[in-house]
Amino acid sequence: MKTNKRLMALILAVILMLCACGKTNTTARNDENVIANEDTNTDEINQNEEEDYVEEDSEDDRVKPDPGILICGEYHSVKQLCERELNIWGELYANGVRHLFMEHSYAFAQYLNEWMRADNDEILNMLFEKTAGTAGSSQVTWDFFHKIKSDYPKTIFHGTDIEHQFQTIGAMYLKKLEEEGKKDTEAYQICRERIEQGKQAYKYDDKASFYACREKYMIENFIKEYDSIPDEFVMGIYGAAHTDPADKAPGGLCDSMAFSLKEKYGDLLQFEYMWYIDPIRTDKITVCGKEYDATYFGNDLPELWGNKCISWEVWRIENAYDDFKDKPDADNWLQYNTFRTTIELGQVFMFRVTYSDGTFEEHYYRSDEGQVYDGVRYMVEFLLDE
Repeated sequence: MKTNKRLMALILAVILMLCACGKTNTTARNDENVIANEDTNTDEINQNEEEDYVEEDSEDDRVKPDPGILICGEYHSVKQLCERELNIWGELYANGVRHLFMEHSYAFAQYLNEWMRADNDEILNMLFEKTAGTAGSSQVTWDFFHKIKSDYPKTIFHGTDIEHQFQTIGAMYLKKLEEEGKKDTEAYQICRERIEQGKQAYKYDDKASFYACREKYMIENFIKEYDSIPDEFVMGIYGAAHTDPADKAPGGLCDSMAFSLKEKYGDLLQFEYMWYIDPIRTDKITVCGKEYDATYFGNDLPELWGNKCISWEVWRIENAYDDFKDKPDADNWLQYNTFRTTIELGQVFMFRVTYSDGTFEEHYYRSDEGQVYDGVRYMVEFLLDE
């Protein structure tokens, strides 16, 4: 199978435009309604009907893109990244792409598809209630789904994650299918399988084993889902931890989803790394008595520092590596793909961690050469000898 060169060129053009502008340009289409009163002549009515008919046919007759996969790697609930994803999805949608794969469970995606046809938010409210407190349950994600529904109403969601909410969303959807007499359907079997996957993954007490179990299921689920629609081009949206083909899964116990999918699908699979965000501002920071320019990237992922952490602010200290390259290691490490910016060798970062009691700590990391373990790239924390 070959990829659609014209489509991939279109995707690259959109991505380059986004990188150059840093802005979105999604234009919602408003269909005009023609109202004929008693004074409107027959010729005008027929002409309008013919135009509507031609417009509908032009969509149905649009040449569908060749089979292929575009996976966008993101950090969840970041407005800037969601806007970029909507821009790319809008361009693909305009070219006939309808299948959107997401880091959600099968039941979650099926409920989303039902909500797309509903005239209220009852289903979406339920989904957000059952997933409250997770990285994807946010106003940004809520707005993202509403934008999909209003501007791209024929979108079909596919969930390929394990069933995290197997006691709520998964169980509810399974019961719904039973009440509808669909116990013998493929949908019922898939939902039950994903529930069992969730139960198996959450049996592990250590995070590394949990992530490895989950990643293997995500790979398996993605392949099954995509191979069920082999003639389609699809777009997928997944977290950064799953979408770098050069990295391991979180915990380092198995290959990432992206690595395994790339091995299977080869050039059929393309990636767009959406987790890199633009700097917010440049500050002045004094370290060890010397002032530096520091690029500020905002508040990142406080959950990495424990439940009591309410803020984790990130600065890149410019032109500082030579001053700190010989400082002693603190024996703490962070993966490159933890951060929402590109990391290069010879850089220094400062993290200010603020806790719920108002106290804060500052941690300093540098990107040294050779800090690669089991194929995963790391930054090392260093100590200041002040």
